[in-house]
Amino acid sequence: EAPMRPVYRTLPWSESKEALQAWKYGKTGYPTVDAAMRELLTTGYVQQHMRHCVGQFLVEVLGISWVEGEEWFHVTLADADCAINSMMWQHQGLSGVSQWLTAVQCHPVTNAKNMDPDGSYVRHFVPELVALPDRYIHA
Repeated sequence: EAPMRPVYRTLPWSESKEALQAWKYGKTGYPTVDAAMRELLTTGYVQQHMRHCVGQFLVEVLGISWVEGEEWFHVTLADADCAINSMMWQHQGLSGVSQWLTAVQCHPVTNAKNMDPDGSYVRHFVPELVALPDRYIHA
């Protein structure tokens, strides 16, 4: 539960329980993030690229500690592996032994437009957006 790099042990993290709950249950208001988190909840899986996107959103947009993400993924992933999950989340929190994930940029809107241009992924997991026109699905 502590970062491998001591310098990161004192980072100020948001403790917003509301934001964390919204992230966990796919209620952030960012369609692609919400779709991925709902996919995780309903299937126990989420594709690797979306794991990075929701991780980056938790850490960089919401400012919530990577530890919260690690703990949530450990209990919700059907294929959870303690070592892999812990290392992935430390990298996501930019506090692991290497910073290889800094090259993965997952902006919640621009990335969505590239990865899900017609919104089919979002519409599948966020059914309340089914009737939304394509041009607004990631706005």
